Amino acid sequence: MAPHKKRAPSKPTRTIPSTSPPTAIKPFNKADIRLLLQQLQTLPADVQTWPLPSRLSLLRGDTITLCLTSRDPATKHIISHPVIDVPKYALMAVSQPILLHLAKTNPRAQSIAFFVRSGLSKAQLSVHEAALRALAHWLAALCSPAPVPLQVPSFFAPSFFAEVALRHLARKLEMGLYVMHLVSRFVGDAIGGCLEGWQVTELVKSCVGEDDPMLLGLAGGMARARARAREGGEEGVRKRIREFLGRAENRMLRIAVVRMEEQEKAKRRLFSEVVEVKDEEV
Repeated sequence: MAPHKKRAPSKPTRTIPSTSPPTAIKPFNKADIRLLLQQLQTLPADVQTWPLPSRLSLLRGDTITLCLTSRDPATKHIISHPVIDVPKYALMAVSQPILLHLAKTNPRAQSIAFFVRSGLSKAQLSVHEAALRALAHWLAALCSPAPVPLQVPSFFAPSFFAEVALRHLARKLEMGLYVMHLVSRFVGDAIGGCLEGWQVTELVKSCVGEDDPMLLGLAGGMARARARAREGGEEGVRKRIREFLGRAENRMLRIAVVRMEEQEKAKRRLFSEVVEVKDEEV
């Protein structure tokens, strides 16, 4: 996976979920909460595989508003922009952090805030709005006879950035189970050379934690590409990879690649030691 040299201008920052302040609305119905918890304990982890009556039951109760929130650079005041309403129990069923927050910390919450950096352009904000609307569309389909994969629908005019934002959003909400198809596609495109260098960097910047499946997939592909270039004497490829990993914005990927290479070296050393011992026994 040898990234291209072309770089794009600055792109929108990641959407970082947070939670809304308490609001004066009624708390949950205790019977509904008990039913939801029972469903989560007895039914499969993948809510998409639940029987239709169980998925339809997630439509009971109130909705909750998903908002984009930022700080006004001039006044320093928090500005909240409501985007779309979603069925509250459906969102709680697929996201552990949301479940804990709404069931325990703030059962009166009327909205969930997703913070973005201040000063974003209208086009940049639209990327994050598309991610939230895609999540809402998916939740609605989840509570119907025809669930669909979690992705940016074609009628939303999906873009690379909207899909990256959606994957990042799902990761922050601990919904990785539902976006593995996006991870596989992104990693496959990156390893296959279908993405330019700046696009791979955007994928890296969207990763959350050193155990992010997309980060590990990208690092594995990069480590293999470096190994092939080293074995084949392709100094030009090695130089491009080294320069790409050397960029500050790719630091997380560089650390992951080095860690994987060290682990591979350790395995080879262990294998050699085992072979030597067996040879001595013979």
